[in-house]
Amino acid sequence: MNVQPSSTSGQFDITIAGEINLDLILYGLPEQLPFERELLATGFEATLGSSSAILAHNLAVLGARMGLITRTGNDPLGRIALERLRDAGVDTSKSTQDPERTTGLTVLLHHGDTRRILTWPGTMSEMSIRHLDEAYLARSRHFHLSSLFLQRALAPDLPTLFRTLKSAGLTLSLDTNDDPEDRWCGVLDELLDLVDVLLPNEAEACRIAKRTTLSEALEALGARVPCVAVKCGKRGCVVQGAGKRFEVPAVRVAAVDTIGAGDSFNAGFLLAWTRGLPPEECGRAGNITGALSTLRPGGTEAFRDRKLVASFLAEHRFPIAATLASGAASRPDSEPVRDADPFVALVTAHAEVNLPLGRFQPISTLMTPEHVVEKPCVPAIDYHNHLDALEPQEVLRVMDACGVEQIVNITMKTGDDALRMIDKFRAADPKRFATIAWMDWCGLERPDFVAKTCAWLERAVERGAKGIKFWKDLGLRVRDATGRLLRIDDERLAPIFDKAAALRIPVMFHTADPDAFFLPVDEHNERYEELAAHPNWSFYPSEYPKAELLDQRDRVIARHPATTFVAAHVAESSENLNRVMRLLDSCPNAFVDISARASELGRQPYRAREFFLRYSDRIVFGTDLLPEEKMYRLYFRFLETDDEYFEYPSHASRQGRWNIYGLKLPDDVLRRVYRENAVRLLNL
Repeated sequence: MNVQPSSTSGQFDITIAGEINLDLILYGLPEQLPFERELLATGFEATLGSSSAILAHNLAVLGARMGLITRTGNDPLGRIALERLRDAGVDTSKSTQDPERTTGLTVLLHHGDTRRILTWPGTMSEMSIRHLDEAYLARSRHFHLSSLFLQRALAPDLPTLFRTLKSAGLTLSLDTNDDPEDRWCGVLDELLDLVDVLLPNEAEACRIAKRTTLSEALEALGARVPCVAVKCGKRGCVVQGAGKRFEVPAVRVAAVDTIGAGDSFNAGFLLAWTRGLPPEECGRAGNITGALSTLRPGGTEAFRDRKLVASFLAEHRFPIAATLASGAASRPDSEPVRDADPFVALVTAHAEVNLPLGRFQPISTLMTPEHVVEKPCVPAIDYHNHLDALEPQEVLRVMDACGVEQIVNITMKTGDDALRMIDKFRAADPKRFATIAWMDWCGLERPDFVAKTCAWLERAVERGAKGIKFWKDLGLRVRDATGRLLRIDDERLAPIFDKAAALRIPVMFHTADPDAFFLPVDEHNERYEELAAHPNWSFYPSEYPKAELLDQRDRVIARHPATTFVAAHVAESSENLNRVMRLLDSCPNAFVDISARASELGRQPYRAREFFLRYSDRIVFGTDLLPEEKMYRLYFRFLETDDEYFEYPSHASRQGRWNIYGLKLPDDVLRRVYRENAVRLLNL
């Protein structure tokens, strides 16, 4: 599978890979069903079924840009189901067809407040990773998976898929639905540490967490998943996120049919969550769309009535509609209207607009010189990138076009999968690719964890690994056997850093994140749009403040002078270069890379240039973006020219509403930053 860099990145709001079927619903049947008797139902509906398809359909109706990959049979059931999705606006262009197996079918026998559910899985249990286009799924802000235990062919590869999409910048959500075998195991445990939003009902939450009460389940799940939204039927929902727990009451309606209400709740919740609304508002949005679905039979029929959707959302003040339409608040009636002279009126005027911020994309009219740097002044080594999902030959094409000599792939895979990833790129071209391994916290609770990690690291280096990366989950999410957050400077980890020194490989630290990620996501946050696109990137509030996390990292670097450390992303202090300078001055064993921080460095060009000149032997070039020609050339333009006020290389949601200025670094500095420092780190 190949996640290609593409100008269509961000084509979808949400992508889904999952099951599809029709629901055949019979009403008015007795609870006792005798054999060999023909029983007459009082009503019948044939509707679009399955959690994945219902969710995709209803999200599209609500205005989300949706892409769904599914698998049907070559039969009328599959054609009807896909037609329903396309009518709602869901893109199904990457779905596949099995000529030998039929599309799934669910028969629901309604008995008043209870129902029997009979399902023929059909193609839903047969779809595997080979049927998915990962590049298509990655052209999105968010990925969702439903019906985990029905996706039997896909399940073994889901952890790898989730990591791939997460490395491409997507957030992830999961609704397991019921486990027909009532085992609640398999890949579920691994997925819980990867998802950003978990969407169970009350019974499922308790089974997933292996607890008897919802409160206990939320306590356990909240330690692993940033946001948990539990559907509680007529009581509404309970949402746990941002360190708080909210009970959100249900919307009261005269329900016709509750089939699909949980999936419809997911539609409202995820739409609000991907728009950056707070957890309580996301829960309210889910309750509204869940209630709406019960007004018609099946999970999608209410959403097919567009007039009903519009009136119901308006009546219950659906928060997304309010966000898009409300705009700036009008002037309070109590504010006096003054008779000012024209100049006073001119300089005191305030804008009252209702243009959504996301649609405000101004084009600069500033006319300044533009220099396109197609290739760097010396062959460059991109020391920080993530290539797991890419095909080496396509990456080599971009490298050749842009004068990139080598890329270091920081694999996000662990165990044997990581070793296979090292082999993949070494086989493609050992001189053009290198790999840094990823710290694996699996088994942290075992007393032999550190010893096994050191042994595995030795294997990885023998296989060709050029370093090991500790990610920001250390200090923010990883917990030890007692349930306590594992400190970055926990002395139990010291043997791993010593092992790296013995193996003569550097340790990369990505500790914390930009300052804005630790601040409230409100009108004062300069990265509001980025955090709205990626709500799980916000760590506000966090158990440790950012400054403490960085102090913990710096203590580790100081304690291990024989180990070489690379503090990624300008030591996560590109907003405060004084702090970076203190680290480099006090720890001669520390380097920094500049990956994904041209945006910050380029808006302080005088200070940044001084920083590069002073520490040119400790700074490493890296990008942390999918390899593409435009991206590399923006980096080269930033480092080599004195161009003014131009676009910085970034992901689709960008990092802030500003442009950058070139540094025009001297050739000797560029040689060290582009190549020579990386050569030292890679022992070339």
